[in-house]
Amino acid sequence: MSGRKTEILSFSVPPEMRQEFKQLAEQQGMGASELFREMVRVYEDYREEKEFRRLQRYGAIRSGDKFGSEEELFDSLYSDR
Repeated sequence: MSGRKTEILSFSVPPEMRQEFKQLAEQQGMGASELFREMVRVYEDYREEKEFRRLQRYGAIRSGDKFGSEEELFDSLYSDR
């Protein structure tokens, strides 16, 4: 006997949001579950990009005026030492 490979998730949203979700799924030709999974993947990508940009800013601040341009920074990072 094989077990279920998915779980049911239930949460509350305002009626307008539920309608928007249903319309979006229909427009994209997806079922609700498929759309939700895609939304989670997109959100995960967004969070990774946001963290990457935060780290870039941190690195730029830490490097101070050592580099006159982004190109000089990358040259320094990727040059043979």
